[in-house]
Parts: sequence; C-alpha cells; structure tokens
Amino acid sequence: MTITRGGVVRRREAERRELPAVVVVAVDGIRGRAGHARNVLVGRERRQEPMVLLELLDLLIRIGVRPWLAPYRPNGKPLHVHGFLGAFERLASANADDLSRLAATGVALIGLDPSMTLTYRSEYPQALSGRDMPRVQLVQEWLADRRNDLPRAVERETYWLLPHCTERTTAQTAVAAWSTVFEAFGLGLSILPSGCCGMAGTYGHEAEHRAMS
Repeated sequence: MTITRGGVVRRREAERRELPAVVVVAVDGIRGRAGHARNVLVGRERRQEPMVLLELLDLLIRIGVRPWLAPYRPNGKPLHVHGFLGAFERLASANADDLSRLAATGVALIGLDPSMTLTYRSEYPQALSGRDMPRVQLVQEWLADRRNDLPRAVERETYWLLPHCTERTTAQTAVAAWSTVFEAFGLGLSILPSGCCGMAGTYGHEAEHRAMS
C-alpha cells in the first residue's frame, strides 16, 4: 500500500489500526472474509483530507465494522469535466472491472468524497451504456441503512452541515440521510441552505481563475 504524506493516510496510521489494503489483482485475499455485513471497503481518493479518512475508519471500527482500504485508482472525473471523453471511457471501463471484482466478494463499497463517488452513478453509466455498475454508496447512505445498529451519544448536541453542491443537486435523498444518521446517534443536525462553492469543478482550482472563484 502506498501512503503519501500529502495524499491519503500515512502507513503508520493504517498499521496502527491494523487496516488491510486490498490489491485488486489479488482480490481473492478478501474473498471468504469480506462477504459479511460487518465488512466494508472504503474507496481512496488522492485529494481526501487524511484526517477525515482516518476518522471515518475509526468510526467504522468503533461500531464493530471491519474496514478495508481500496488501492488508489484515478476516478477520471477531471477528464470528463474537460471533455476528454475517450480517455474517460477507457478509464471508467477499467475501474468498472475493478469495482465489479471487489463487489463480487460480497463486501459493501462506500466512497468518502461525494463528487467522486457520485461519478460512479452518473458519468460512468453514461459512458458505459448498457453495462451493469456495482453500487458504491456514500458514507451516510451506508450508515442510514444500519441506523438501528448505531450507538447513541450520551448527550444530545446539534451540528451544522454544508452539503457538497453535487450531493445536493444529484443525490438529495443522500443529503437527507445525514439527518437520519445523526438522529440514530442521538444528535441533532441542521442542514444549511447553500449553493455552489464557486469552484465550478476544476475551473476554480486553476491559477488563472483564482480571483474570479
């Protein structure tokens, strides 16, 4: 497993949690151990905040779930955004093969970043017309399905959430699932009205558009 200081999680943190890294070409390594409701495969995206990913893994472990870390695979969304549709289709096809092989083990697939995760439901099926795609759930969707198993907080606190704009526009039920999850934990959640962050995909991340974004 390749762990970079600025990218995903550091090796020592993963080892401290005894987290296995799933190598897609050796997927038989999880077959027989993964096909159980208490196992989940967490997708890795290089731009994730390392501590957010680590905290998710800690949460899964605390509720009795065995998390597996998927190897990094480029999602391809920037290719799609910039119109490189041929390259995107080839990458999506390869990733769909990997996801299907992982899903065949029986492990649940979840993604942390909404924009990247929702690409598997929107852009991938469009590019790979007629092909069955395994379902990759957002974190809150997976937790909401298991809300009766979640521990309740000792004291009720209220939190505020600014959903990702892609999440709000293309997966409204997923936004509502956050409220279900927080209620199951015995916590309050206020989902704040918000629009686009202003980045407009990769546009706002480009140096020449910094002032405008």
